[in-house]
Amino acid sequence: MIKHIVKLFIFLLICPLFLHAHIFEEGVMEYKEGRYQEALQLFNTSCKNGNKQACYNLAVMYKHGQGIRPSRQKAKELFTMACENDTKECRFNMLNNES
Repeated sequence: MIKHIVKLFIFLLICPLFLHAHIFEEGVMEYKEGRYQEALQLFNTSCKNGNKQACYNLAVMYKHGQGIRPSRQKAKELFTMACENDTKECRFNMLNNES
């Protein structure tokens, strides 16, 4: 009985991760098709759910004004969220965003 409960608990923890990954992938497809408004909404949802790559993509969109009015401040906030794991690409964009 306990094994079944543990399996169910693990399934319930993992299931939302697949849903959020799907939202991110859908955002990438929309972005590639040039549908920035749709991509913006999907990346925003995914970022709020903890997807660091979605936060990064959203920051780039704010920086370049893709589907939204450019905002260096918002881009910086999102780059900061995305860079919590301190990748080289993030640090480079954080520096470029300040200039």
